Amino acid sequence: MQVHPGFFLLLSFVLLGLDCDWAAAEKIRVASSSPSLTARLPHMVAHAEGFFTREGLEVESIVVRNDATILAALAAGEFTFVESGAPPAVAAISKGLPFVIIGGFRSRLDYVLMGRKGLSTSKDLKGAKIGVTGAGGLSEAVAIAAMASKGYPLLTDVGRLLPEVPALILSAMREKTKSNPEQAVRFLRAMQQAMNLIRNDPDRALEDARKQRYSGDFKMEREALKYYYDAYSIVFGAANLESLIELSGLKTAMKPAEFFDASLAAKAQR
Repeated sequence: MQVHPGFFLLLSFVLLGLDCDWAAAEKIRVASSSPSLTARLPHMVAHAEGFFTREGLEVESIVVRNDATILAALAAGEFTFVESGAPPAVAAISKGLPFVIIGGFRSRLDYVLMGRKGLSTSKDLKGAKIGVTGAGGLSEAVAIAAMASKGYPLLTDVGRLLPEVPALILSAMREKTKSNPEQAVRFLRAMQQAMNLIRNDPDRALEDARKQRYSGDFKMEREALKYYYDAYSIVFGAANLESLIELSGLKTAMKPAEFFDASLAAKAQR
């Protein structure tokens, strides 16, 4: 069989193109403020399934366990994108820090209010102490709001009480998204693909986590995933922002566009 010499020339260009894409992969550092699987799973899936690679990104995913620290690191240029609790990011922007929310991460809260044995009515909670994971963060804000909204509720799903408050959001430096918006779009697209896989095939998603050397209790994680798998979303809108401002008790005249850029996530979903 004769092969046209142009075939080899075309193949060479294809291979060179693949090599160039691989060599030109943009290295970015992305930080998460939570080490839990609820926060890490989309990252693990995007790595294992090659979603980042297909978008021309070489992503280093890092855990920094404090919202204030992670936002300070973003301001210092240590990270390209960060995933954090929403209230601290909104508060930081309202104070003039040059951040912008580029999308959501988990669209609702997955906190529940639990009490020790013997607490069975709202009267039992009067004067009691409530523990949160960190002062000034999301868990403190939603605990206070949940208690106030129902007058010392019992064991409850906080996400049902505050449906417009996202658990986690994605932020970046505003100037960075202006100078390289396509990078943000590609990152968001990879995350959205990972989130779609989690919703459609949770068992495969957990297997991806195993491949990424996650060492948790997979039987327990599979059960827990039933309660939050459908909350993953890169969507963030005005209703979310309004709820966060109210939740945080902020007094601001800033416009929504000064807090978030919805165009990036919208483009990533096309």
